[in-house]
Amino acid sequence: MKTHSLISPSNFERRMLCPGSMDAEKDLPYKTSIHAETGTMLHDRVNQLITDSSNRSWIEGLSNEQEVAVVNAAAYYNNLKNTCFEVVKEIHEETFSLKFLMDGMQGTADSVLILYDEDTNTCQIHVIDYKFGVGVPVKAHNNYQLMLYALGVYMHPEISNIVRYKCNLGSNQQPFRFTTAHLHIVQPYLQNSRWDLTPEELTSLVTGSRMQLIKQAIVNANEPSAMRIPSTKACQFCRAKPTCPALNAILPAVDKSGDKNLIEAKVRLLTDDEIASIYERKDIINMYLKSIEEYIKERLSKGEFANYQLRPKLSNRK
Repeated sequence: MKTHSLISPSNFERRMLCPGSMDAEKDLPYKTSIHAETGTMLHDRVNQLITDSSNRSWIEGLSNEQEVAVVNAAAYYNNLKNTCFEVVKEIHEETFSLKFLMDGMQGTADSVLILYDEDTNTCQIHVIDYKFGVGVPVKAHNNYQLMLYALGVYMHPEISNIVRYKCNLGSNQQPFRFTTAHLHIVQPYLQNSRWDLTPEELTSLVTGSRMQLIKQAIVNANEPSAMRIPSTKACQFCRAKPTCPALNAILPAVDKSGDKNLIEAKVRLLTDDEIASIYERKDIINMYLKSIEEYIKERLSKGEFANYQLRPKLSNRK
């Protein structure tokens, strides 16, 4: 079972975009959902199909649509594997340490495939992440979740030894320089995505500027007064949305004085720029309002919240 830590590959981009999100979420319980549980189940079925295709138990309880999704995800992996290159190592659902970035940090990669190309004397390292969402497609390019999985793979002593052995390297040669890195997002319901890193991009990730950017993001998130910087991407899966003052601050100002004369004195038409500014924030505003509604419903299900009461399908004021 995957564990959930304050900084991990799956939440890293949130920490980078909004450093204060780590402190905001640190005391909040992790909440799952039917979508997350279904995704975990489908991940397991893909793993079963890849590692033991003769065992038909992977298909039990799946809908026709889910069966096709699992088959397509497994087929993507097998197509990578069934090439003219030698299969050196296959890894599935393995947790890699990222303690070189921060104590206790780790990430669980869905699949890692290492192939050897004799013609170039290099090892291809493929890192694959399966996603079963039906919303917005996820891109592999510049995907920090995948990059951190790749770092865990590259820094693993066993992987380094495999590359060193296959490529017949001397003790003073860096194994990563005899590899090519390929990062994959497999989305059976949407569109697959692949990022083949250039040698310069791989060097930047392992020893250069990209690595420094990652380390600085971790330092920023650990600052006691780390800033909260709301955005659609940063806030999407943040559990602190309903009570976040920084997110609340993006809403249009509302006069709460209750003084009718004062309110009337302030009435004026919004400018085009003000209207455009509100419209441009509609996605994050809608996301925030939805989280507020869910928060109030949860509070009501456990007791009371302000002067609201829980009614079938709708929560209204008394």
